[in-house]
Amino acid sequence: MVSAQSAFDASQVGLEVGTRTVLDVVQNQRTLFQAQVEYARSRYNFLLNRLLLAQAVGELDVEQMRIVNNMLTVDAEAQLANPAATQQ
Repeated sequence: MVSAQSAFDASQVGLEVGTRTVLDVVQNQRTLFQAQVEYARSRYNFLLNRLLLAQAVGELDVEQMRIVNNMLTVDAEAQLANPAATQQ
């Protein structure tokens, strides 16, 4: 996502100075959004599979749920505290 964010930022600057077109900016924005969606999808799959594995081996309990919830909560709080961090 860092690469997609850098490309998007560069295209915006390029648009401002006249070296890029609006189409370049929109294409880079689309690429950035796709990267963000893929990151969210991968994160979801990781957390889901972690819970499914714990369930399969008989270790799914309240503590496992707390761990996953903590991962989600810490990430959400970080995004609220620093919206620019969600772009990376």
